[in-house]
Amino acid sequence: MSNILENDVLLKIVPESEQQIHDQVEQEAWEKVYQARQNRSIMQSEISTIETHGGKVCVIVFVGHIKGIIPIEETDFDQRTQLTDAIGNNIYYKVTGLDRDSEIFVASSKQAIEHLQGLTWDRLRTNLIVDSKIVRVNNRSLRLDIGAINVDLRADEVSYEWIDDMHDRYKPGDTIRVKVIDFNKEEKLLKVSGKQLFKNPWPECTTRFQTGNTYKGKVSGVVEYGVFVNLAEGVDILCRQPKPGIGKVKKGDIVRVRVAKIDVEKNEMSGIIKSKV
Repeated sequence: MSNILENDVLLKIVPESEQQIHDQVEQEAWEKVYQARQNRSIMQSEISTIETHGGKVCVIVFVGHIKGIIPIEETDFDQRTQLTDAIGNNIYYKVTGLDRDSEIFVASSKQAIEHLQGLTWDRLRTNLIVDSKIVRVNNRSLRLDIGAINVDLRADEVSYEWIDDMHDRYKPGDTIRVKVIDFNKEEKLLKVSGKQLFKNPWPECTTRFQTGNTYKGKVSGVVEYGVFVNLAEGVDILCRQPKPGIGKVKKGDIVRVRVAKIDVEKNEMSGIIKSKV
């Protein structure tokens, strides 16, 4: 099948030269920076790298081709190692100074964060459901950004089930939905939970599982003090390390477990691994 070419000419018209396009982009970037400085508005950029200026450790960002410098004391970081770990993440800031000749601007992240936090505190309500951004992932916790307020969410408040390593499920930049459990603006206290958005499976455990009975489950984690085995969605039982005759178990193994104790109030269950499947 053939295509008919208009005027029988293959020609791409470029209205401007590369230099003109570059100049236009740079001018637009300066207009953004000037406007942000004039209006005291908040900007957000990716942390490009860390440099030293005037003997001070600084965060480096870019708006187009324009370099932005944010001294460490104008951020919520305490150490250079924390800044290095944050490279590639976004940072809020307000432009505080301009140098057109040097093509740089100076900014403060603290001023932007204080502004955003004030707006967030005014909107917070108990039982409010919000989307939060994950800024850091640890083995047993997540650091969340909720309207520029940093909140630590423990693994046992993420889900009812046992999560062996948060890195297996989450990464910086992911979004997780949480419910506001408690907050205090004066004390800068914010407490949230992810698992309270889901139905609690534990009240049904006394009818589904019986002490002394044996059930099949999947090993969900191995820790120093025992082995977690998932028996149902959101329900994990903590078992002692299996006897030598059974051998060591690892995450993902299918095993048979005898229930020794059920504590619905504490959402806890203990048992013994009887065999591998």
